[in-house]
Amino acid sequence: FVEAATLAVLFSIAELLEDYAMDRARDSLRELLELSPDQATVRRDGEEVTVPAEEVAVGETVVVRPGEKVPLDGTVTAGESAVDESPITGESVPVDKAAGDEVYAGAINEEGYLEARVTSTAGDSTLARIIQLVQGAQAKKTEREQFVDRFAGYYTPVVVALAVLTAAVPPLVVGDPVSVGVAGYEHTVVGDWRTWFVRGLTLLVIACPCAFVISTPVSVVSGITSAARNGVLIKGGNHLETMGEVDAVALDKTGTLTAGELAVTDVVAFGDADAATVLRYAAGLERRSDHPIAAAIRANATEAGIEDPPEPSSFESLTGKGIRGVFDGEPHYAGKPALF
Repeated sequence: FVEAATLAVLFSIAELLEDYAMDRARDSLRELLELSPDQATVRRDGEEVTVPAEEVAVGETVVVRPGEKVPLDGTVTAGESAVDESPITGESVPVDKAAGDEVYAGAINEEGYLEARVTSTAGDSTLARIIQLVQGAQAKKTEREQFVDRFAGYYTPVVVALAVLTAAVPPLVVGDPVSVGVAGYEHTVVGDWRTWFVRGLTLLVIACPCAFVISTPVSVVSGITSAARNGVLIKGGNHLETMGEVDAVALDKTGTLTAGELAVTDVVAFGDADAATVLRYAAGLERRSDHPIAAAIRANATEAGIEDPPEPSSFESLTGKGIRGVFDGEPHYAGKPALF
């Protein structure tokens, strides 16, 4: 009965691996759920109150302070800020938001004060829909899984029938031991019940389809979940399998294939100023900013040999537009073209 014990152990190991994969999938979904805050600050009757995000209705106004996560999808009605939407969109650079712009639940407000009118409930937010898509993709069987299930539906009964026939028919047909085969290659066939029972069980073990049935679902679930955890949303196992046949991929989103680390490519000076002077004052302005673009400008200045850029006597962050600083009594600006 070693074969039977081996079969039981193999099935147990397969089920253990499947449970492990499903647990990892559930853990990844929990990580996605944790992106959205449980509480929201809502403006009601002129006062700010903190309530569960599920209780906030469409049309109410939520308040998002610097460093807080946006609790619900909405449209900005007041304030300006840079918002980190990388957990939702994958965009590595913070996106400037002002009145009229949309914000998504789970995004992080980095520096300014925002008020937003809620456009969808907690259960219908962009993040919630992403989670629902991932759950649906995990539950939906691929064409290969469906084929394996259909194949197992026919294959398993045939194997069981052959194993039963192997164990039951020879003892009934064969009486005394009989030699079969050609001269020099004879094989003695006996009618012992125990011998044929073991052979039938051996056939069942060898032909067991557990590897076919278990391998595909575990691979698909693990692949979809791992992709979701890394910011890639695969809407179904069919698409995951199709990727194995893809020869070329077209990407139209900036930063998809990059590390998200900005770098200065050129410094162009206008008027009487030279590039070194422009870079020197720009690095001085950016000394007090923690924006990713500021870090890139400071790094470029260091590479250019500007070790100690000037310190502004005063500094002001113009949320959503840029920054302002004063050097030797003269104001200097760095920011978007709209700032100028």
